[in-house]
Amino acid sequence: MLANVHIPVGISTENCLSWSPDGELAIAAGEEVYILLPHHSDTEPWTHVRIPVNTFTNQEWPWQEQTSFKDMAIGEEQAKVTIVAVAWSPSGLGKYRRSVLAVLTSNLLLSLWTSFSDSADPESWERVLIVNDALIYPSHKTTEARIRPSQRVRSMAWAPACELHVDRETPFSERKWGNFMMAITDDNNGIHIAKITSPFLGAFTSWDAQSLCYNRPSINRRPIKRASLLSLVMNEQYSIDDIRFGEWNTTGDVAIVYSCRGIQYQGWLSILLGSPLEAILQTDSGDDFLQPLHEVLPTSPFSVIPPFQAKIENQKEKYWVESSRGEDIVAKTWGIAHFRGLQAVCITLHPSMMFEYTAPGEDSAVVLFDNGTDNESTEDQFPWQVPPEVDENRAHRQILDSIFHFPQSNSFPLSNLDIKIIYGAVYVTMLINDLDRLQLIPAILQCLDLLEVRSGVDLEAEAAVINDLQVAVPTPKIVRQIAERRIQAILGSGWPDMPLLDSCPICSSEYGPEAIIYFDSLKDAYCPQNHPFARCSLTFLPILEPGLSKQCLGCGRGYVNESLHPEIAQQLMSPELTPSLANLLFDKWDTCPYCGGKYCD
Repeated sequence: MLANVHIPVGISTENCLSWSPDGELAIAAGEEVYILLPHHSDTEPWTHVRIPVNTFTNQEWPWQEQTSFKDMAIGEEQAKVTIVAVAWSPSGLGKYRRSVLAVLTSNLLLSLWTSFSDSADPESWERVLIVNDALIYPSHKTTEARIRPSQRVRSMAWAPACELHVDRETPFSERKWGNFMMAITDDNNGIHIAKITSPFLGAFTSWDAQSLCYNRPSINRRPIKRASLLSLVMNEQYSIDDIRFGEWNTTGDVAIVYSCRGIQYQGWLSILLGSPLEAILQTDSGDDFLQPLHEVLPTSPFSVIPPFQAKIENQKEKYWVESSRGEDIVAKTWGIAHFRGLQAVCITLHPSMMFEYTAPGEDSAVVLFDNGTDNESTEDQFPWQVPPEVDENRAHRQILDSIFHFPQSNSFPLSNLDIKIIYGAVYVTMLINDLDRLQLIPAILQCLDLLEVRSGVDLEAEAAVINDLQVAVPTPKIVRQIAERRIQAILGSGWPDMPLLDSCPICSSEYGPEAIIYFDSLKDAYCPQNHPFARCSLTFLPILEPGLSKQCLGCGRGYVNESLHPEIAQQLMSPELTPSLANLLFDKWDTCPYCGGKYCD
């Protein structure tokens, strides 16, 4: 049985849960988003983060003139802002290929939030985009009365990832993780399809939303048997209150299901890949509606979801004992979310036979989890609490193949950093398993010849040792001998312009070339004076300065942070003009090559 989570917040919407592809669980809690972050530990599975989202700058939410009563929206007039809906994007839109959180608030503004460093730090979360500004389609750029309703968001949903849109073969492709699109409904009962871009997608330099297409479907009006003034007005005031995506089919189309007044309708979205991206949205005529929404998904807040019935009864019993408010307890459910075979449901508990009064600070909710097992006697672990399976040999071989292939497939000049990475890969082959090393020897010798020509450094000593490895097994002594021969070459010819091995920044001024950091390990690096440094698990370069590293959230391996490294960051500014090996490596493995986990500063 998975452990429950008690959270000290009040829930503000009936569909309050959203689970990201990385396991982050967002909960709509009034004026803030309460996020449960996966904690890779045997003891505590979650890290709790609270992010206030109820404040806006004048630029984000500008002052507007009062509109007519017909076009007025109550949400725009209220000073208090609460959350209406939350939804995580597919992986790849945010930094380090994380998901981005969409938050719809009661003032009808849709904003995107993301963390730029450690997600567990509330200060790292920022609002990066207000999507409403993009919701002006040319067909209704007429009057203020039509523009303002089209910029009020009533509901939204992210399109699921589509493999047909993914381009992993082209370096620095903006579609490496696909296209990121949202379906958004407005106060005109129209449906926008918007494309979202970020600075982490290829050539894009800023966060932006672009409306691809717009459709205003016809909605059936309810027949009124005994008309009154109020019923006539309410029959004219209706909006699409929910919208969802289906799954992409093999032709690149996806179903869109939207509902109004409990009746569900269906449309189809077709995407035409190209530059620019095009979208076609077809909706029902209004007569071809589907079944009522409650027959497809339970929407009643008091409905009991079968796998959780026993867990909810258990929570009722605990609440009765702790609160002393009588035996008649009702559980209110606030949404359900799914993640890799897990289900989560959020509930609140209330007395049913008396009035209930609580101060805002006394609000609380419980998130229940179910993994499909009936064993309640033992406490199960969440998927991220189990160490990931890592095939180091396979990862090393893939990385080395890419490194040795680079100088053979590119004729432009190699940078100092590229030469260091390629030369370091020669040492890496002497520290991996025998089979992979023997298979890589021809590529290594060819690479050393190219390095001699393109760097002007004599590498005969290294080539001789590599040739001997076809019949001998490398030992730490042989690896150290190569480095010592390199030191002697440096001492004989003077300090070269392109040193092949890094030197210790602490003692290089005193010892000069003899302060070279030896390549004895794939994880750690030491200079002759035993100053310790960590090695990047992708480039295998030593990380010589603090604050220039990132790590994998899954297996904990360390890497150079390419956005902070002076040489790599400079090359990243224009990868299409000056492609480098470091750029290509970090673009190809934008997630951990060992376990597939996401990075974190």
